[in-house]
Amino acid sequence: MHKMNPLRNALNIFIGTLCDYVESVLQINMPSGAYVKMDVHAWGLNLYGFAPSEDFNKTSGLCGTFDGNTENDYVIQGQNRIGSLSDFVESWR
Repeated sequence: MHKMNPLRNALNIFIGTLCDYVESVLQINMPSGAYVKMDVHAWGLNLYGFAPSEDFNKTSGLCGTFDGNTENDYVIQGQNRIGSLSDFVESWR
């Protein structure tokens, strides 16, 4: 019997072509209403992230802490300390 992967079943992934094979979009929707969207173009890409109000004070990582305080957004990966912008970038590289 095949076991179901709860994460795979919870995520809604949309992959589609916008106009031709040069531009496309990838969107991952999570059960909380959060989503990540990537628009790929010939010149580069745009990456968008949205977190609903239910996620306020419950996130941390590369996109910040989502707590309204921009002073604590540069948390070094794997640590609880706030670093400089260059330390932050290097820890997530």
